[in-house]
Amino acid sequence: MNKISFNSLSVCILIFIFFNSGCSFVSKPANFYLLTPIADNSDKSHQQKHESFTKENWIIGVGPIALAKHLQRKQIISRTHIKQLQIEEFERWAEELDDNISSVISENLGTLMNTKVILIYPWNETINLDYQIEINIRYFTVDENNNVKLIAVWSILDTKNNKLFHIKRSEIISPVMGNTINDQINAQNQALLDLRKNIANQFVNEE
Repeated sequence: MNKISFNSLSVCILIFIFFNSGCSFVSKPANFYLLTPIADNSDKSHQQKHESFTKENWIIGVGPIALAKHLQRKQIISRTHIKQLQIEEFERWAEELDDNISSVISENLGTLMNTKVILIYPWNETINLDYQIEINIRYFTVDENNNVKLIAVWSILDTKNNKLFHIKRSEIISPVMGNTINDQINAQNQALLDLRKNIANQFVNEE
């Protein structure tokens, strides 16, 4: 067998091996998730308390939402060790996390406060807001005790009077009831619901 024939045979064998083992090169399909608003069934009187101060004609803007850099990714972050976070390559957010959080908090606030208009950043600059809620999320994943920990610094701006209405740091703990990504996301949904309560309560306290 001459050299050219030998090289041709080698190439054919390599191609055969590649296509017959191709399944091993196929990437695992990713799963996609969204945070979602959840109903608050904890206390009907709590909702009535907020309805007593409701301003139906208020226009409230939610955003921008600032995320810590380690949260600015498509992959969902979980934890494998007290000092180690794990990037779940095949468990991903279905949209940008800051946009998803804005949407959930807006829905949660609208349900509790019965306010007519709650806008998500960015909005048309010609709209005259009554209040703007800005949120800086510094931590939003599972801690070493299998709880979702949400650490956020948030502020309420009185845009009509161009002044800071309130600023606060919230640290919220929400137990993860299981070991799956779905269980983690359920706990994250609950943490966002609790953050909404902190924000809405500030309007009550200032009335």
